[in-house]
Amino acid sequence: MNFTFGNWKLYAFGLVSIIAAVAILLAIHFYKLSAQPGLVLAAQKVLKDPAVPLLDTFRDKHGVQHAEIAANTNQVSRAALKDTAVKSDSIIKKVAADLNGISPDRFLEVTQENLQLKASVMKLTKDIKNLALLAYKDSAVSFAYDPRDSTLRNLLVNLRINEVKYSKRKFLSETPVYDFYANDPRVTFSGFTHFSVAVPPPLFGLTADVRAAYLISTGAIVPSVGVNARLGKWYLEGRSYIAPRSLKAQQLISFGYKQTLF
Repeated sequence: MNFTFGNWKLYAFGLVSIIAAVAILLAIHFYKLSAQPGLVLAAQKVLKDPAVPLLDTFRDKHGVQHAEIAANTNQVSRAALKDTAVKSDSIIKKVAADLNGISPDRFLEVTQENLQLKASVMKLTKDIKNLALLAYKDSAVSFAYDPRDSTLRNLLVNLRINEVKYSKRKFLSETPVYDFYANDPRVTFSGFTHFSVAVPPPLFGLTADVRAAYLISTGAIVPSVGVNARLGKWYLEGRSYIAPRSLKAQQLISFGYKQTLF
């Protein structure tokens, strides 16, 4: 068989197709391998002790205490939450029961806050609706006290806990943190339980784009359209562009692997 330019294109297309098929099979293999519970023992160990140390506590100009924790603390995989030993953990079991038996592997994030409201002096006054009772009321707490039988009545605690996630800058890096605070300066935080679930990106993706490239050597602008098929971190791209000199449409097929560095 004589080797011609047309045959060369056919061979190249066949070679790219074979490489793409092998890449797809490898990507599926490693994707399934990464989901096996036996490979997430470190995440399971972290989950069994999910107490989160506070990054910082401070009081704002209104005297309200703020507590900060790192947003990426105790991040586990969905595969870890499917493991029987992890699901029997008291926190996972309790939260799943509170949510009417939702499977733990559907969790995205769980946070429990330990807080206290302390008041050293609470002055009681006569209840205008019932003079036999003493009453107390402020912006967060109200109740009535009956001195005849030492009974506390109509206790109401009205608290609002705020949760803000933001990016905290440190020199050249940024750290995502949670800031928790209440609507009352008498509330203090004593601890947190927190974990989030690392949700893997979809295994397969398909995108299309329009680009314009500038060739520095010639000063020409090259417009193009392309379709990109992604499987895990592997991709196969087909692109059509206008050649600068001939002004004819050219086609390009590329194959590669993408890895996020930072």
